[in-house]
Amino acid sequence: MMKLFLLALVGGSLFAQQTFAGYEVRISQETAPPGGVAQVKLTLTDPEPIITGSSRFEFDSFLVDSVLGISVHSPAGDAIGTATYENGRLSFRLSSPLASMGAGYEYPFLTVAVAIRPGAPVGASTTIALDLANTTFINAFGQPAPVACKPGKITVGGTASIDNIVPGGGWIAPGQRVAVLGRGFTPDSRLRVEGQDVNQFFLSSDRMEFAPIRNGFRLDGSEIRVRIQKNTQLTYYSYLRPQVVPSQSVYGNVVPLFAPHAPRLAMLLYSLRGEARAVALQNPHTTAVEVTVTAPLSFASSPHKVTVPPLSRLTLDLANIFPRATQSQLANVFVSAPAGIALLGLERDSPTSPAAARPALILQAGPF
Repeated sequence: MMKLFLLALVGGSLFAQQTFAGYEVRISQETAPPGGVAQVKLTLTDPEPIITGSSRFEFDSFLVDSVLGISVHSPAGDAIGTATYENGRLSFRLSSPLASMGAGYEYPFLTVAVAIRPGAPVGASTTIALDLANTTFINAFGQPAPVACKPGKITVGGTASIDNIVPGGGWIAPGQRVAVLGRGFTPDSRLRVEGQDVNQFFLSSDRMEFAPIRNGFRLDGSEIRVRIQKNTQLTYYSYLRPQVVPSQSVYGNVVPLFAPHAPRLAMLLYSLRGEARAVALQNPHTTAVEVTVTAPLSFASSPHKVTVPPLSRLTLDLANIFPRATQSQLANVFVSAPAGIALLGLERDSPTSPAAARPALILQAGPF
């Protein structure tokens, strides 16, 4: 009888762990050398759709020099968001209109590339955990759900890291080369792109390249692995890390997190109560793109044209480009670009509230 009781107790405990009524976020364990790059990845221990999610965590400024790039990922490519990084604290607000964010098995919903200080002592480490007191996740039923966290860690060590992928996104045609930049690569390093058949090329200790053999594919969100030696494997999820075009915007410290789409024509809808509206543009192409922003409800406002440089992003405050338009007249705007442009809306409910991302309603799809 005692054995049965113990078995039932253990079984009940395991069942309780497997049926946690919420989200358990797992933060990755990363190792990178001084001066290298670590890509921190946030995944769910069990796939579960996330409609919206917001949280924050901190990096030890003694080891982490800066945040180089932030990207949101989802299997359907619908996830968008905003992030800010100030005084070592990274805050993010994410949304997934199709509820695919978090639904991919072992697929991160957020990645953050950080630069390790060149003088960071080897062997030093820092723990990364969500600030659960300031965390809110909404499930597919529109209800807040409990959130737990398995903390991650960044350890200074090793000799190799993947620092960037160029280009980080877009459609890669057969034979087109993609650069894997980093450090510590060797002639016998092996490179793999998840689910793709590619040729690999070793150029130097800080550069490898690959090219699709038969079929092209969309690079955004692809898992790229480099095995340096038997016990050293680097994993990096690709995304475009754009150059930032300076602009006079109240969202100057906000990082827009784009979905991997570049429509030719799209509409942005803003809430009627929102303030400080802006449109964020990201050019995924290697050539400049001319963009036209129109406020159709404001007859006194002429269309605004802007050229976005290659592989760059730009944020435009609507109050600056349409100074004669009222808030109600800026409830929706149209964005057109013959070559296609990634975009999302930015908005605050009040001057001091966090920035929220507004998805684009795609009216004409882009070239890839």
